[in-house]
Amino acid sequence: MSSEAVGNIERELDDYITTNLPRFIAELGVLCSPNTTQSSRRSKNEPDDTARLIINMLKERGLKTENWSLNKRSAIFARGEQRTESNTLLSYNTYEITPPGQMDEWQSAMFGLNERDGKLYAKGVADNRANLVARLAAYEAWREVYGSVPCNVKFLIEGRTGDGQSLASKLLAEKNGILKADACLWDSGENTPEGIPVISLGQKGYLCIELRSKTLSQDGNSSLAGILPSGGWRLIWAMSAIKNDNEDIQVDDFDRDIQVPSHEDSSFIMQTAKRYTKRMEERLTRFGVSEYLMGLKSIPLLITEFFTPTANIIGFEGGYLGDDVKSVLMASGQARLDFRLVPNQDPDTALDLIRKHLYNRGFTDIEVRQVGVSEKPVRTSPNHPFVKLAVESLEQAIDLAPLVIPLAPTVGPMYAFKETLGELPLICTGAYYDGAQRQTSNENIRIADFLNHIKFTTRLLGNLNNYSRPDETEKNTETATSKQVSD
Repeated sequence: MSSEAVGNIERELDDYITTNLPRFIAELGVLCSPNTTQSSRRSKNEPDDTARLIINMLKERGLKTENWSLNKRSAIFARGEQRTESNTLLSYNTYEITPPGQMDEWQSAMFGLNERDGKLYAKGVADNRANLVARLAAYEAWREVYGSVPCNVKFLIEGRTGDGQSLASKLLAEKNGILKADACLWDSGENTPEGIPVISLGQKGYLCIELRSKTLSQDGNSSLAGILPSGGWRLIWAMSAIKNDNEDIQVDDFDRDIQVPSHEDSSFIMQTAKRYTKRMEERLTRFGVSEYLMGLKSIPLLITEFFTPTANIIGFEGGYLGDDVKSVLMASGQARLDFRLVPNQDPDTALDLIRKHLYNRGFTDIEVRQVGVSEKPVRTSPNHPFVKLAVESLEQAIDLAPLVIPLAPTVGPMYAFKETLGELPLICTGAYYDGAQRQTSNENIRIADFLNHIKFTTRLLGNLNNYSRPDETEKNTETATSKQVSD
């Protein structure tokens, strides 16, 4: 196809998107309404209110839907017309949102969209309903303008509960034939402060634990603090045994499986650092600090952010903090920590190492238990053909080169998809940005980012048939070679 013909197609698609943008925004508003954040089911096998709304959105665009359920969890699978000669894109999305929180912390209504200064505010708009609506809008644009979508498209949309359990990851082995695809567009994705889309090539692993001190059988009076142990101090010392004030994780053998960044990683980081400066500066301003930990800058900062595991205190509690004075010797306390793991680390191994580490240092009164679901780290190579195709598609859509980073700050069942679906290449890119305040008050997206994600997805759908997975390329080469030999 000539460049002129391609240009005409892109203009016609963009005209349709621009004309219908108010309708897409209104549709997003309905998806962020109160009824979709406080969903109810008629029975455990029926979709909730949000799922029913999404199913209607899919059907209106000619997609065939199936409702999958297991143990009170639900997922929606949808696909358009499937052609054997075309490549397949799988879009993974989630629609469950965190609890609403305090309404008085919002500057406008929490539910339904409120537009201010080019931004759309609503609970769930960034995390992550805007991405779903944007991708459906791109699918619709192709179908309405040209009568069909040039590649095969599948959607897997699930409502995950607060404990992080994923129905999709549990059903992958059973449904892998149905979910088979050539590439996957993950549910999350951000943009820089200046509006440059970010493509993330994977995510760190995740482990959340709770430490509980059971030092005394009951609280005592602080007059006994010189002769009886304190559950509070024991908890603090246990956390100090995990990480010191030099930001080093102290757990024995915690880093034994970590690989030194490869030559490919080092080259990738050097290229990324050139375009990462504004992002680094904006973060410091947003969080009100003058420098990063340990004075990190440039390439060392990026290596630490993407290729170094973390140990973070989420929160802790215990004892007495009332208005009056109460002299309490704490019998117990609890703290919650999470760990972001880098490629090759395993959360189950990490949990075992943490338990052994504390036990060997005498913290026998500290119970360590896992909270929620752990996830293994996963990456797609920056040199993968699908990554290059995604970069080209974004450049075509907004005439700007995206920022490509190794790992996203999100958590999800990405490893299960990549492992079960045959080393499926996955990328994250979407409609939120650093200031979107996901999962907090005044959650928002910028309309420009929403529009750009629609345009990007239309280009990706148009380009997908130009892409071959490396294993398929090798297979075709081997077949051609064998045929030449036999001839």
